[in-house]
Amino acid sequence: KLKEQSSIAIINVEDEPFTAFDEVIAEKYTTKRYFIDKKATSEQIDSILTLAEQEDLIITAIAGGMNQTKKVNYGLNERKIEVISKIQAKERQNILVLFANPYCLESLDSLDKYNALVMACQNLKEFHLKLKNILNIKLMMLKFL
Repeated sequence: KLKEQSSIAIINVEDEPFTAFDEVIAEKYTTKRYFIDKKATSEQIDSILTLAEQEDLIITAIAGGMNQTKKVNYGLNERKIEVISKIQAKERQNILVLFANPYCLESLDSLDKYNALVMACQNLKEFHLKLKNILNIKLMMLKFL
């Protein structure tokens, strides 16, 4: 159950931190922001995930690209898929936010352990701000579960 004073870990994977998205969440909740860059080692990823696991909720924000093709897995590379799998294995409430082509979902083995999946389609500031209402509704729902 998510409480008013809950802390949320926001993990941005490989793409520049989604500042507008992070700020929208930080308006209402205590957040800790983490960034996994393209050159992060498995040990560095595990360390970040261990820190994030200490929070009440993990939101994973991943960008692909609306114009990416199946040939490049719609911008969802192996590293991003690996991080998604590792987060799913954590015993934490979690939300996956994909700023990507919806077809990238076919690359994921399972989404069973996510409390929510949000498809934002484009990695644009306007989409980050529109997510505010969607995520506020989901976060309110988590308070009562």
